[in-house]
Amino acid sequence: MSRFRQHVERGWAAIVMDPAEFDGVFCDLETRVVRNHSIQVAGRTWSCPDLDRFLGQKIVARVPAYHGFSELRLEQLDGKFIGIATPDRQFEFDDPRGALTSAERKKATREAIALADRSTPDVDLAASKQALVRLQLPIHPNPPAGAIAVTMDGPSGRSIVPAPIRRRTRAENDAGAMSQMVALQAILDAKKAMQK
Repeated sequence: MSRFRQHVERGWAAIVMDPAEFDGVFCDLETRVVRNHSIQVAGRTWSCPDLDRFLGQKIVARVPAYHGFSELRLEQLDGKFIGIATPDRQFEFDDPRGALTSAERKKATREAIALADRSTPDVDLAASKQALVRLQLPIHPNPPAGAIAVTMDGPSGRSIVPAPIRRRTRAENDAGAMSQMVALQAILDAKKAMQK
């Protein structure tokens, strides 16, 4: 009887692991900033449909430490799984697949924003302000510290009312501007005469 069979009969069992998960254990955890729903790793742009729906600013990419890679596991900063990213595919300018891909990605982002909007409560600002006003304590003014008495005897005690200011006409404004220009010209002429 072989030794292997003896171990199996005694209760030994193999422990197996998915190769993809095995590679994921030996990874460097790199924090990346999400820009345009993609990240930069090793000089390449990476994205996935789940990243298009991700509304955060930073993620953690598990970058394999000992071998090349064509996929990256993406996680939130708290370790929650986001998705598996692949390198972005570049399309020619007139290739319709590029427009379709861009439209799908933007649609996923808009749906994620709409879902986030539905999950938040609506806030009525007017009602909130009114509730805050009701919580305010009433304001009672302090009693006056004194009183001022004014006596006005005779016509000299009347208050002085300022006379209304007459608005200048356009002709008066033009005449004033012309006289200023003439005075300025005279000053300039006098300076020229002094310099000669």
